[in-house]
Amino acid sequence: MILPYKFKLPGQTYDVAIFMQRSRNTGHTLPRLGIVQVATRTVTGPRKPEDIQLTFWHEATHAILFDMGSPRWGDEGFVTEFSKRLVMLINTAEFK
Repeated sequence: MILPYKFKLPGQTYDVAIFMQRSRNTGHTLPRLGIVQVATRTVTGPRKPEDIQLTFWHEATHAILFDMGSPRWGDEGFVTEFSKRLVMLINTAEFK
């Protein structure tokens, strides 16, 4: 997946920052700063493209829910399950 370097939501423009994973954390959203962080590498090498894609959409889901004022924006279980389904939809969508 090619990651965007920036995206906009109604309440905020986000910069996408790339980092190397040094802990269990593969991504992070800082909505008040307009930053989404995504790990593309670990200390042992690059992450799989599908894992990077899932991390990006997971973090984008946090940003969207925050923008909507949803109390679920910080609910990791909900965000994980929603973003898994979002990625499935994106990867299996068929167009005529």
